[in-house]
Amino acid sequence: MENTQSERRARMLEKVRKLMAMGRDDRGNATETETAMRQANILMAQFGIAEAEVDMQSMDSGAMVFGEVELGPDGRAPEAGKVSRQMPSYAGILSIGVARFCDSIATRRRGASGEILVFRGEREDVLFARWLFGVLIEAIGREQRASGWTKRGEANDFKVTAASTLARRLRALADERRAAYVEAQRESGSRALVVVDRKAIEIAQRFGTQKIRSTSGVQQSSASMAGRAAGSRINIPAGRPLGNQQRTAIGN
Repeated sequence: MENTQSERRARMLEKVRKLMAMGRDDRGNATETETAMRQANILMAQFGIAEAEVDMQSMDSGAMVFGEVELGPDGRAPEAGKVSRQMPSYAGILSIGVARFCDSIATRRRGASGEILVFRGEREDVLFARWLFGVLIEAIGREQRASGWTKRGEANDFKVTAASTLARRLRALADERRAAYVEAQRESGSRALVVVDRKAIEIAQRFGTQKIRSTSGVQQSSASMAGRAAGSRINIPAGRPLGNQQRTAIGN
């Protein structure tokens, strides 16, 4: 009985791999790719398949694609959004949390127009990171405008504290996911943790390790406390956008 369940799960994993490949294919019809991603997500939920397991075949064959994406402080590609002369501290803080959550690393690069953020790692991970950063940075701005803390110093305190709170939540979620992979490996021999660790080694070899900049923080104020409350209630999307929606949302 146990072997039958294992064989069935293996067949479903192979089916999910094929569906995910269809869903990630830029050349596909938007409706078809989104349908493939939905079907893949349903099977992953039914059979307890972690997305990391789906990447094992690509990792084993050497077909996994690594690279980087650039973005401004609004989460959009630099040519489509805005670039700051110096990256706002709240954007830098949030980028580190997003990178940890998305199994990638975040850094900064100075160009002719100013400083930009860069996510580096496996292709789908960094695309997800840029999309997620944009969603969360927009939510912070929306919360800050609605809060009434609009003076320059107050607005900055609000955003820095909101970003710091979100970054802590993202790190905690990443730690919980890793703990779940460890448990799944112990109970069922899941290889999700193996993939995550191998990707981390590959990223370190290609791009180096994550560097954390020290921040001076903000003084306790009503604006910063409001920012902390906002960072605690902003929704962190549970999963990736479907198919071409991800590339549309991030300006590709």
